[in-house]
Amino acid sequence: MPFFHRMITMMNKTHSYSSLDVAQGRPGHPRLYPTAGPKPQTTFFRSQFIGLLFLSAICFLLPPPAEARMNLPQVRQLIQLEGGTRASARVYFSRPRSVGELPAPLQDSLLRSLPEDFLNTCGSIVQQWGADNALRKDFWRVRLLHHQDVRAWLAFQCGLTEQDPVPFYDERLALLHLDAATLELLPLGPDTGDDFYHIEFEKRFALKSAQGFSFRVTTINNPCCDGPESRSQERLMVFANTPHGAVESFSVVTARDDLSHCDDPEVDTETKGHSHVKFERDANSFVTTVNVNFRETVIDTHWESGKPEPHTVSDHSGTRRFRWNPTTFKFEEIR
Repeated sequence: MPFFHRMITMMNKTHSYSSLDVAQGRPGHPRLYPTAGPKPQTTFFRSQFIGLLFLSAICFLLPPPAEARMNLPQVRQLIQLEGGTRASARVYFSRPRSVGELPAPLQDSLLRSLPEDFLNTCGSIVQQWGADNALRKDFWRVRLLHHQDVRAWLAFQCGLTEQDPVPFYDERLALLHLDAATLELLPLGPDTGDDFYHIEFEKRFALKSAQGFSFRVTTINNPCCDGPESRSQERLMVFANTPHGAVESFSVVTARDDLSHCDDPEVDTETKGHSHVKFERDANSFVTTVNVNFRETVIDTHWESGKPEPHTVSDHSGTRRFRWNPTTFKFEEIR
């Protein structure tokens, strides 16, 4: 039986029983009013039950509250810039610009272009940093990473106010298309976990059917979530600027230093790795291949009576090769 139908049936039964008992003067229930006149007590019960039914319906229909995010969303979204923002951006980037923070008025205009839920996440992130930080306020910055002609690569940074010395912040990558007056938000990883991302531009290079732009993306621990684990990772990411927008073409871990702890038995597990990436070009200076030489080591340290006993679990190395595919705009691994 549907939820609301059950509630109405219960209400009708309760009303009938109360009217009969009180009106007929059953033992323990004296006659309080004539049977032919109004029944105030029954009306009272009925109105109370209707109120309860209404509140129950609200609780039944409303979705549960969403959990607060620990980092910025990883989204891919194309945003059309409004007239004022479009004009300001084109004037500022009408000549080559150096990397760094954009002028405050232009930052404000670009931030107002972002989705509201994306912007509001910053305040939620800062609130997760504990009671000691209760008086701190979130702060947005927009950094220029690279400017070339009608395109500018930007980093949107969520952190604390300028006066705060704590270097914790989270960033997301975006590509500003000045000719089309659009802002393209780009994800740096899966939309899970609580790590923070820092971005730096590395270099630009030619690809068949596209241009490649490489970035160093560093992943660090979120200050909200101190615990027995620590993660530090650096990746090289390549985005291709194609006629259909920016495409993530390549991503590889170039440095890794992870540590986890187990109490029973007491063991520390440390994973360290590093990779060397080399781009190969053809006679026309187009990048055609990427070589990755890597090594990764996993060490377990058992603690016996306070003394460490390290043991190498694995230690492997090798080379991976990737070839550029101008049709898919991806570097595909050569098997």
